[in-house]
Amino acid sequence: MADAENYGPRLEKSTYAMVAVSLFFMLLRFGCKARYGKRFGLDDLLLAISWVLLGVYAGVIIAAMKHGLGRHMASLPHESIVMAHKLMATADFFIIISIAISKSSFAVTLLRLALEPWHKILVWGVIVTVNLFMWLSAIFIFCSCAPIESIWDDDLPGTCWDARMLLNFNIFTGGWSAAMDFVLALFPWFLIWRLNMQKMEKIGVCIAMSLGILSGVTATIKTTYIEQSAERDDWTWLSLDLLIWSGAEIAVVITAASIPFLRLALREVANSSSSRGGGPGSRALQLGYISNYKSGAGGTRDQTTVVGGADAGTGANKQSDNRSDESILSQANDGGINKTQTVIVEYYHHESGSRGDVESQRSSREHVTFSRD
Repeated sequence: MADAENYGPRLEKSTYAMVAVSLFFMLLRFGCKARYGKRFGLDDLLLAISWVLLGVYAGVIIAAMKHGLGRHMASLPHESIVMAHKLMATADFFIIISIAISKSSFAVTLLRLALEPWHKILVWGVIVTVNLFMWLSAIFIFCSCAPIESIWDDDLPGTCWDARMLLNFNIFTGGWSAAMDFVLALFPWFLIWRLNMQKMEKIGVCIAMSLGILSGVTATIKTTYIEQSAERDDWTWLSLDLLIWSGAEIAVVITAASIPFLRLALREVANSSSSRGGGPGSRALQLGYISNYKSGAGGTRDQTTVVGGADAGTGANKQSDNRSDESILSQANDGGINKTQTVIVEYYHHESGSRGDVESQRSSREHVTFSRD
């Protein structure tokens, strides 16, 4: 029977768009970090790996479309169905691993904000469980039947695991992935909202760091298509929505993880405009860093910087920031040698009439400081 319907072009356009958009934002993230002297870390490496896997997924999906993916099975020869199924299983493996790695990247970024033990336990719990369930789901693709060729060729005799059990596990994994996106999106609000800074700055930073909630929405939608794609009678047609939303989940994670770093460039533009207007110098929060130390040589001098957009020139603001630091870092400066931990997100400092500079610190750097009784 001739098949006039072909879902392939829609899948192809969606796949190219997701790869291109996510690459664009990831390169902007890397460009901002390079411009403002930020060290590239493990989270950047993981994000790049996840994008590479998304690219591999896209390439395999495009190849599967040449064998009939996107059309009804009734219009395809058996050889094309077998090859399309084999390629789609391979694509599923890469996209599932990419999902796990991309969400791990964002979680690693959030670990830099983890000041209390329960913060670290929460974030590490997300990393471990998402990777555990996702990797198992990916591995099960190729070990659920023996011989392995019977996975994509229904005409071959073989022994397979219970299909309903595998389907339920995949639905659970998709739901768990979505739930962890919402957890990671809410995490910055618990930490940043306690800081001594202007309310609008808090809201701006929290929103920028909580865009991962869009990934949770995308993952939820994707999960609703898992059961539909398991229909063996016409999976070459029915799997397309799942494939599109799976790629979209990765693209959204990469984009959402990159946007917070773009605040650096936006703040530079805004502060440059302010300086040209003759206004006073400004301190603008990007993602912020928290730093608190005392130094003394013949006297004691306090120097405190806290996440926030307030001017640091007044004693009142310094005292307020210092109290905020002490409540966040739970530090007591009662003499002797103290160690304080600097937790970085980003802090851009621009002085009026100058080209500006960036105060760049390393995350989790310990400062040995001295204070007097």
